[in-house]
Amino acid sequence: MLTLSIFLLDGCWGSQLMAILDFVAIYRLVAAEYPDATEIDVRLCGRAGGQVVLGNGLPMPVEAWPAAAGSNQLVVVPGIEYGQLRRVLNDTSIDRATLRAVVAAGSSMLSVSTGAFVLAESGLLDGREAVTHRRFEAPFRKRYPAVRLKSGIEFVDHGAVCTAASLTGAIYWLARQLQARGNHEAVSRCLVLTQQDSSLAAELWLADTFEHKRHSDDGIVTVQHFIDTHYADRFSIAELAAMIGASESSLKRRFKAAAGIPVTRYHQLVRVARMKYLLLNSDASVDNLCFDIGYADPRFARRLFVEMTGLSPKAYRQRCELG
Repeated sequence: MLTLSIFLLDGCWGSQLMAILDFVAIYRLVAAEYPDATEIDVRLCGRAGGQVVLGNGLPMPVEAWPAAAGSNQLVVVPGIEYGQLRRVLNDTSIDRATLRAVVAAGSSMLSVSTGAFVLAESGLLDGREAVTHRRFEAPFRKRYPAVRLKSGIEFVDHGAVCTAASLTGAIYWLARQLQARGNHEAVSRCLVLTQQDSSLAAELWLADTFEHKRHSDDGIVTVQHFIDTHYADRFSIAELAAMIGASESSLKRRFKAAAGIPVTRYHQLVRVARMKYLLLNSDASVDNLCFDIGYADPRFARRLFVEMTGLSPKAYRQRCELG
């Protein structure tokens, strides 16, 4: 049994809580078809038993924060509505030592958007890279100079302590945690269903790229985001290099060193990821989808898709529909 403890404070965004619960509900429905799938138990926890009031004014019952944790417990700290965040951070009744103890006991912990303020306040992010909601990066940097705040990426993984800029990163983290416990097929189907609900994670289709953004080269992050948003366009290595004031050879070298794959391969990865999404969310023909993601030759796009996914576009669509 995997326990997911969601640490709620007054002012937490109800939309984030509900989206995480929705993802867990989808996983449970899918996992029911797999006898060996990991079961997941959700606990809504606060500083003490009773209730908290979410940012939308909804009261939410919570149980006391667990006295002990272990390697099979995940902890999520959702974001807090910024108007209430300062009051929460100045609340001396929040037991920051408990947060540190939970991580030390072996749990994996994730903050979502402004939830990073809570982890930073406890000292858990000192000396680490982290992300938060992009609108609140400036006050975060001012308050926590010991944290190396990153911009323009969705997720930062430090093993036991991770941070996500939005729900997309949170869903990605939960999926990875479940896959690490052997639930690959169930989680894959769960992600397919989740991607069909844009309210859960609008940018989840880019999850295949997250592993290649776990680096510290801000220039390469800039290039990656350009590719993410202009995947269907044609552009040269020279144009990408000019964006960050680098030579072509320097860009190729830096990109491979940072992302682990060549820049051209990254572009292909993004296009195939987008095609996977469109296959599940569009009735358009495969040839038209090949054109939509930027390939003038559908035969090449089909071969690339097979190479990167192990399935033809038609088979991928059919498998997911049958699932």
